[in-house]
Amino acid sequence: MKKQMIIILDPNEFKSKKGDFFEDIVSRIFETQRYHLKKRVNFTGMEIDLIASHKDKTELAYIECKAKDRLDSSEIKVFAFNVKHHEANCGYFLSTSDYEHQVAGLIDEMKNSGKYPNLYFWGPSKLFELLESSSEIKPINYSHGFYIVTKHTLAWTYFGIFHILILMENTFPVYFCVIDARNGSYINNTEIVNQLKENIPEINDLEVISFSEETCHKDQSTKEKPVDDIENIIEVQESENWYDYLPASSKHFIGRKSITDELLDFIQKVGSKKTSRRIFYIDGKSGWGKSSLINYLRGWNNIKRDVNPFYVFAVDVRSASSSNFVGLSFKKLAHNAIRDNFLRNTLFYLKLDLISGFDVLGSESAHSLLDELERQNKILVLIFDQFEDVFRKPSLYKAFHKFLHDVDGAKSNLILGFSWKSEINVPIEHEAYYLWQQDKDFAVRFSVKEFDQLEIKEVIKQLESSIGHSIDSTLKSRLIESSQGYPWLIKKLCIHVYQQIKSGKTIESLIEQDLNCKALFDDDLEGLSPKETSSLKYIAVRSFEGNLFETTEVDDIIEEKTLTELVNKRLVIKLGTKYNVYWDIFRDYLVTDKVPPIGESYILRQYVNVCVEVYKLFSCKDRFTLDELVELSPSNLGLRTMDNILRELRMIGLVRKIDDSFEKSKSDIPPTDEGFKVFMHDKFSRYTPYQKLKQINSEFITFSDIILVLKDTFKATSFEEKTWEVYAKNLVNWFYFADLDIMERFIDYNKIRTSRNSPNKDFMPNKRPKNDMKVFSELNVETQIDDFKKLQNPLYDLKCLGLIKYRNGTVNLTETGKIIKSKYGTPEFEKLIAIEAMKTTKICQAANYLFHHSECTRYEFEDGISDILNNIKSDEYKIRSRDILYSWAKFINANLEKVS
Repeated sequence: MKKQMIIILDPNEFKSKKGDFFEDIVSRIFETQRYHLKKRVNFTGMEIDLIASHKDKTELAYIECKAKDRLDSSEIKVFAFNVKHHEANCGYFLSTSDYEHQVAGLIDEMKNSGKYPNLYFWGPSKLFELLESSSEIKPINYSHGFYIVTKHTLAWTYFGIFHILILMENTFPVYFCVIDARNGSYINNTEIVNQLKENIPEINDLEVISFSEETCHKDQSTKEKPVDDIENIIEVQESENWYDYLPASSKHFIGRKSITDELLDFIQKVGSKKTSRRIFYIDGKSGWGKSSLINYLRGWNNIKRDVNPFYVFAVDVRSASSSNFVGLSFKKLAHNAIRDNFLRNTLFYLKLDLISGFDVLGSESAHSLLDELERQNKILVLIFDQFEDVFRKPSLYKAFHKFLHDVDGAKSNLILGFSWKSEINVPIEHEAYYLWQQDKDFAVRFSVKEFDQLEIKEVIKQLESSIGHSIDSTLKSRLIESSQGYPWLIKKLCIHVYQQIKSGKTIESLIEQDLNCKALFDDDLEGLSPKETSSLKYIAVRSFEGNLFETTEVDDIIEEKTLTELVNKRLVIKLGTKYNVYWDIFRDYLVTDKVPPIGESYILRQYVNVCVEVYKLFSCKDRFTLDELVELSPSNLGLRTMDNILRELRMIGLVRKIDDSFEKSKSDIPPTDEGFKVFMHDKFSRYTPYQKLKQINSEFITFSDIILVLKDTFKATSFEEKTWEVYAKNLVNWFYFADLDIMERFIDYNKIRTSRNSPNKDFMPNKRPKNDMKVFSELNVETQIDDFKKLQNPLYDLKCLGLIKYRNGTVNLTETGKIIKSKYGTPEFEKLIAIEAMKTTKICQAANYLFHHSECTRYEFEDGISDILNNIKSDEYKIRSRDILYSWAKFINANLEKVS
């Protein structure tokens, strides 16, 4: 039986007063032994709680009082030093809780060494004895019929002093009783019992018994149902097939080599005593494969290893009902390890018992289990999955918190792990917030990331294996790009494709399907009856609120027939006696009608102008063959190019393929420039790269920003840097055509919209500075140009310099252009034009050469910038370009003091 003393102060008192309160109790004990005491005596760099001098003999004692749940070995070392350093006759270290783990080991070492004969370490048992002998409390009788007392807590409170006995039935505590410590009478007062429950989490989920002569010896047939049957310990479920909406089993698990190696290495380090850590957690977003990773670890249970073998037991926290869940999970871990012949059962002729749901490792049998693990050189790993659910049940988290610290303190071959959704934040006002922050510091963190390209391809291989053949490369690319590296989404997409093929759909038709998240979830709901839909949403709401639908409610709220249909359709899963929606992400969609903010994702590979050109061909008639479209193409597109463009149009949803022909898939989108633009403008609002670019905080969006966003969105793809640049430039053209609002922030890209290479690198001015500045000076903030072709060259120059943008004959000044135009007529005007021109590669190179060779002839100038002009095939155009660059170089050198 374990003993403990707790002190409960008036809520208005500061918690720091607890130590003072305990010192008062200890003082009264020592005063009965004829000691005179001084409190809180300070020396240089140290403090002694109590100094006791005996009234009848020359004896000085130092007394340290610790009213805390957990001690540190450093406190023992400091105490021993203080007693020895100040040459006290003896030292007394008193603790309200037992000395355990490393602290107990250190005390045993000190006693056995013979160096500390004058040090005394007293725990709760000695305190109880002293308080009884000093008549502060009454001794009690531990005989309570067929109940076994597992723990005796002495609660010294502001409303009385009480003995609290926790009572075990079978092998688990289910009851407690309260006895007045002053007179030994049983407490029946509900108010006092409730006050104790509020302050002592350990008894919060236990049933109080008020004993009498009759109840102490009542017949066992009247006993309640064992707690083991009330609390369901449900293991983490796993898939039977890859397409099940369950965490992947070890046989369906793919990839994750880095994190699995790190986890296995951590477990081996525990067995080899190369780490003092015993707690770990796996974090990652919902649907990223945390539970699948846990199943993978559990799959190692059947692998025979010569070095540090381990056994994993993983439980689903969502099935928890009370704080007993933690202790019962530990019991089941030990039971299963013996059942599966991982542990020898010579130790377990007696059942593993627990002191309470809050003191899982405190019993003798638990200590023996940990010792046996050391002897057999084996490791037990207990993992709590869906751990964030414990915060819905405050008493459960407190039990876990205590267990976590006990496991960490034991430093044995027992490891505790849990999974955590990284998007969940415990609010600071939650009573467990500070405990949670503390507990994370004890744990080794393993973070689950998105899938890379190889891992996504492994999922697609599982799909291909099930259908018996490879899928079309276009569909494969769509799956990879649409998944954006999210493990849950690629699985959802592949399951969707598998189900569609099984229902008779062709691969060709799947290329044209909308593969966004909402469409997939809506597909899950298609075909459900109104009763099934309402029942599914009811179960979702219950789960969302942390109150899972119970089997006891079947027929009262939801008919069994309806529930069975939802289970058979794999939309609902059973967790012991509870029911839940198959996926948290789907559950959230049912409750909030919102999907995760991931948008649609696909790489636009074809130029927007040719896609528009081909789509406009459908104004002639409704359906064409590929050959007919090639024949009609104004740009003389080849068969392969036309096929690629049609694939792009099918992917974005404007065209569909029927047999060997192509037709419009949306009758309400006219085959015109405006129709195409309106459609893409709306479609881009759901486009992931667009959404991410809008979230960039800076005023302007750089070319690097677009490339980084594309790389971040399509993590599962790998391309050369040049390819990313091509896709980025092509995307700008699409955005420009669709007239998206963020184009205002793309000031760098007005230069590259018609260029396939970097604007700064390839821009060659068409006109001399004087011509360009004249046209610029005549422009307003917005100007309608009647004869645009006449001014095309200077307007192009001004656009590439970042001063204007234009579309459909309308010219608008950029923000930079507005600033420079406001300086027209001042010396600053030409200087600012020169600064903008120096931002372009070829003008900058020309100006630099002239700066260093100011006396050069035009021919020498041509030789000096030959690398710019060599690619120009026409001699006439080469001379013209040389002269224009020379004019710009002279202009810049005349307006800028330093050219760089």
